[in-house]
Amino acid sequence: MGRKGSIVTLIGDSGRRYRGTYYDDDWLRRNGIDIRGHLARLHAWLPPRIRSRERAHQPP
Repeated sequence: MGRKGSIVTLIGDSGRRYRGTYYDDDWLRRNGIDIRGHLARLHAWLPPRIRSRERAHQPP
C-alpha cells in the first residue's frame, strides 16, 4: 500500500496491415526511413540464440 507506479502493456498484432509499408524495405527507402541503427541496437540487445534465428530469416 502507498506504492505508486506505472503499468505498461504491449499488445502485438500480426502486422498484416503493414506489409506494404513498415515491413517493406522499398517503401521505407522511398519514404526516407532508415531503421538500420534501430535494428543494430535491437540485435545487440537480443540474446544470442534469438539473434542467430533473426539473421536466418533476413532476405539475402
